[in-house]
Amino acid sequence: RRAHLLLAAHLWTLADPGGRDRFLHCEAEALRHLPFHLVKGGQLAVLHSLLSSFHFLHAHVRLGLLSHLLDTFSLSDSSMELEDGVAHCKLEVCRDFLHRHAPVLSHWPALFIQQALNEPEGSAAHVWAQGIVGRETDSVRLLRWLNKPHEIQKKAT
Repeated sequence: RRAHLLLAAHLWTLADPGGRDRFLHCEAEALRHLPFHLVKGGQLAVLHSLLSSFHFLHAHVRLGLLSHLLDTFSLSDSSMELEDGVAHCKLEVCRDFLHRHAPVLSHWPALFIQQALNEPEGSAAHVWAQGIVGRETDSVRLLRWLNKPHEIQKKAT
């Protein structure tokens, strides 16, 4: 267990060299292996926190690791039941966002910020994207969906 904790700490440092939980200049392999070592090290709450971070999700999608990220959500589900209702809700919001946009993001990962920005106003994804666009106005090119729905549309099953 201790070895997994040490590896997780090392991989986190490689995945987030700036130490700001933004994962901007990360190594793909470090990002890929970090969740496994967090689970094996007993750090499930930390894993759930990462899986609830749009910065972490964006890094995975940007590096072509979307399918691995979706598998990580499954690993997270099989590892622990969430007792904290708020944490569970945040995790579900992120999982739902990825599942709804996976067909687009799997082919065009650069559209992650655009897809998040075009979520309903006030949603977690939209608020995160607004922050990104506000900081990086020159480097982010996107289309805003002006007449978008005010609520997330659920698919009928």
